[in-house]
Amino acid sequence: MKFEELVDHVEKLRKTRSKNEKIKELSKMLKKLKKDEIKPYVALLLGHFPPLDIGFGSIKRVKPGQSTLYIETPTIEEVYSDLLKIAKERERSKKIRVLEAIFSKLSREAREFLISSLLGEVRIGVEEGLMLEAIARASGLHKEVKRAYMFRDIKEVAELALTQPKELRKISIEIFSPVRPMLAEDSNLEDALKKSMALEYKYDGARVQLHKSNGKIKIFSRRLKDITEYFPEIIEIVKEFPDELILEGEIIAFKDKPLPFQFLMRRYRRIHERQRIF
Repeated sequence: MKFEELVDHVEKLRKTRSKNEKIKELSKMLKKLKKDEIKPYVALLLGHFPPLDIGFGSIKRVKPGQSTLYIETPTIEEVYSDLLKIAKERERSKKIRVLEAIFSKLSREAREFLISSLLGEVRIGVEEGLMLEAIARASGLHKEVKRAYMFRDIKEVAELALTQPKELRKISIEIFSPVRPMLAEDSNLEDALKKSMALEYKYDGARVQLHKSNGKIKIFSRRLKDITEYFPEIIEIVKEFPDELILEGEIIAFKDKPLPFQFLMRRYRRIHERQRIF
């Protein structure tokens, strides 16, 4: 699938107001995709990429490199592959050069879409829940897709559901693959008081999941983002814990007494980044 075709598809989704029609359009496209196109497609529509470590301002300021009249429009697999290379590259200048090279092959509309995707700002009314419904409809595996989504990234769920349904059914909890947390919803207090109930103290912190195996430790946020680098002191403590474990809990700032959540948030560099992490 050419990247420019994806841009046309995105524009069609943007103009489609009905959620059901959006799901229908997404499902239709998912059925057409080749195996190697599924993950790039889902990633680009949802803005799901590993951290590029370039900076939001820098991404917006990147200008396309020198182009030619005869350059071929890249496919979504090629663009996605280049973005993964950027994430793995350590030198910022090389990251920028790869991004400039990508931009040089794209039209202005395609560049604008890619920037919005990288910044997590693809405003076409397609969130994870809607994409999940489309994957379920395209594959016909409604229960299996929703169950697998608890344990795996939506890109992997999409690929397996559409190409290896038997493997999708085998998915289960696995260390370093964060489990989606159960989240409470508002309820009617009067109705709740009529029944037996348990009360739990609400900590003013960040809900996290901690995974450990063979000496390797990772911390994931409620949104399943890897936030290990922000809490080195916790890593030192967990080194003494038994191996092979998954823990869920709340990280709070503490100095003689619990501190407000804002103190914890100082660990994070940008407001935009905070919102995407939590």
